[in-house]
Amino acid sequence: MRTRLIFCIIFSMKKQQILAIIACLLIVGGFVGYNQWNKYKKQTSFIQEIDRNLSPEDRKVYEDRLVEAEKYIAEAQDNQAKSDALIYKAVQLSGLGQLALARDVFLEAVDINPENYNIYVHLYQVYFEMGDYKHAVSSIKKSLELKPNNPDAWKKYILLEKEKSKLSNGEINDLYFQALQKTLGHVDIHTSYAVFLEEIGNLEWAKDHWQKAIAAYPTNRVIYEAEIARLDQKMNGQ
Repeated sequence: MRTRLIFCIIFSMKKQQILAIIACLLIVGGFVGYNQWNKYKKQTSFIQEIDRNLSPEDRKVYEDRLVEAEKYIAEAQDNQAKSDALIYKAVQLSGLGQLALARDVFLEAVDINPENYNIYVHLYQVYFEMGDYKHAVSSIKKSLELKPNNPDAWKKYILLEKEKSKLSNGEINDLYFQALQKTLGHVDIHTSYAVFLEEIGNLEWAKDHWQKAIAAYPTNRVIYEAEIARLDQKMNGQ
């Protein structure tokens, strides 16, 4: 009888320990699940769609083009044609403000034609509007990797890094130097750099880059000389 009582006590203790272990596992599992759910929510908290405030006529133009795009996709004979058709479709979706859908279609185009730098520029724009700056940066950098002499991509990349990554002025300067080197001193980089230099108070360097812009693109001489004259007045306190 005594032995049986001891056995019952031991069994009861083991049962309590088992229940305690199960309770702990449930708590831990719930905590992990909660963290995973929060992580998932963060990953999907980007803007999915925006209102472009389109008129009924403009909306119909985009919708008609979407119908065309589906036809082009169905009729595509090779990867290039299919990729172009997917880009066309994604552009219309973006025009309608359907950002997440546009992103997904652009990514389909990437899978088919990963060497097309232009797709990554489009992806940058969509990610930027979604508020997904991490992927916006990676997309524009991929575009520059494929076409490093693209001044428009450099301007987008530098602006994004300046506004969202909070780089120092010195780091932004380094990016402009890289851009000037890769684009062989493209006028758009000189003008963008001049604006930045004025923003940080380096008016002499800003003037220098407006002058270099004149040398790079003399057609706009009058516009650039007006900027130089304005900076001269600013430096003279007028």
